[in-house]
Amino acid sequence: MDNGLTKPKSPILGIDVAGTIEAVGEIVRKFKVGDHVFGSCFGSHSEYVAPRENFLSQMPKNITFEEAAAIPCAAQTALQALRDVAQVKQGQRVLIY
Repeated sequence: MDNGLTKPKSPILGIDVAGTIEAVGEIVRKFKVGDHVFGSCFGSHSEYVAPRENFLSQMPKNITFEEAAAIPCAAQTALQALRDVAQVKQGQRVLIY
């Protein structure tokens, strides 16, 4: 239901996003204009997006925008697979193939 019942709520594709903050809303406290960020939001294939503040993180200084944009969905998928499906616990070893 979050994505729309008969058609997508957002006709623009994309989930992963990385870029520079151009403007912030009045209640935003975590970021300022000019910050480099990455995260998730629907419609990220557009030039500008307006994600929720808690869906973004500061981008590490030692990675590119392309590298940062590849992280969110892949990381969430890996987390779900390891934690929820495989039920890996602290102290266990995992072979990443």
